[in-house]
Amino acid sequence: MLETKRLISPNTIAVSLLLIIFLVLAIAVLGQRNTQQWAYSGLRVYNVIFGYGSNTLNHPSAVAVGLKGEVFVANAGNRKIMVFAENGRYLYSFSGPGTGLAELKNPVAMAVGPNGDLYVSDHDRKEVIVFKSSGEYKYTVSADRPEEFIPNGIIVGEKGRVFVVNEHDRNLYTFSSEDRKLKKLPGGAKKDGFNINGDLCWDPDTGKIYGTDIENKQVVVLQNGEITKSWGQKYLSTPGGIAYDRSRKLVFVSDSVRSRVVVFGADGEYKGEFGSLGEKKHNFNFPEGLAMDQRGKLYVADRGNNRVVIYEFR
Repeated sequence: MLETKRLISPNTIAVSLLLIIFLVLAIAVLGQRNTQQWAYSGLRVYNVIFGYGSNTLNHPSAVAVGLKGEVFVANAGNRKIMVFAENGRYLYSFSGPGTGLAELKNPVAMAVGPNGDLYVSDHDRKEVIVFKSSGEYKYTVSADRPEEFIPNGIIVGEKGRVFVVNEHDRNLYTFSSEDRKLKKLPGGAKKDGFNINGDLCWDPDTGKIYGTDIENKQVVVLQNGEITKSWGQKYLSTPGGIAYDRSRKLVFVSDSVRSRVVVFGADGEYKGEFGSLGEKKHNFNFPEGLAMDQRGKLYVADRGNNRVVIYEFR
């Protein structure tokens, strides 16, 4: 009886080699990024704000919470600030086209001051526009050379002093409601391997300022005007908005392209992440601005889904 041998064809060998190469590359790529990523389950959806009728949200880029709990939403789509109650009820809007000095072009970040004033960074106007909480225009802050100031992230710190990112030179600037004059922070917010060119938040207890470094895919920490550390590189792809939970010592960062929010401890410890691309209430579509209210609720400007999602802790 003749013994037959099974020959392996060249095509089979080629396919097998390709599979091996693919597996090796996949392992290498995953190895560059910490694979110990897990879902953060400490939050649940409290409410979703869409607006309604002629007052629906249109590509919201930033969100802030007022002293009375009102929710300010910057709409990049219609260049308005729309104001809602926490339950989603529409209250009023302002700063739309045709409003003169109050007219916005491209609002990218907002902050609320200790007296309730709203500070809006307008990327295209190259100015910070300040409103009363009612929407009444107050004043504008700009640079002596407008082309050298492109505002982004903004916070109001101790004694009402305002800090704002200047994308033009990747530095941090400050002003107060009294002087209304931009001054570059002495220590700066830029050095080799570090940039703050996105959003800002701060810890009132320690004075630390946290900023998103979009170019280097990380969070940068400043203390007394100096960059002290950075973290999050293994977990962030396109960091956008950032918010700080004072009571729980947590930092939330929106990772816009991945449609997720990543959670860190105040010192950079990875806590988990939540969200994925989609339209359901637990999904995101390019989340950008974040805000945290005094009661510990997290607000996410879900730009691609034209809504703001509010989370509460379980």
